[in-house]
Amino acid sequence: IVKTMLKTSDNNIAETLLRMTAVELGKPGTFEDGTALVRQVLSSYGISLDNFEMHDGSGLSRADRIPAATLAQLLDAITESPALGSILE
Repeated sequence: IVKTMLKTSDNNIAETLLRMTAVELGKPGTFEDGTALVRQVLSSYGISLDNFEMHDGSGLSRADRIPAATLAQLLDAITESPALGSILE
C-alpha cells in the first residue's frame, strides 16, 4: 500500500494510513495521534525534528514544514534500514 501511495502520490491513502497507524497502536484515529506517532518513529531513527511541522498525512496542509536537513536524514535512514529500504524498490 505504501509503495502504491508513493508511486501514484495518492493523498487519500496517505491520510488513511496516518490515521490507521494510530488506531493499530490503540490510539484514536485522529490526525493528531497519527502525527504524534510519526514524530515518535522519526525520533527513534535519530532524525531531527527541529522546525518539523506535520498536520496531515498527505502533506497538503499549508502549515506542514519539513526542513531539508530532516528530509536528508529521513532518506539516509531509509537507505540504511533493511525494514525501510524496501520502500525504494
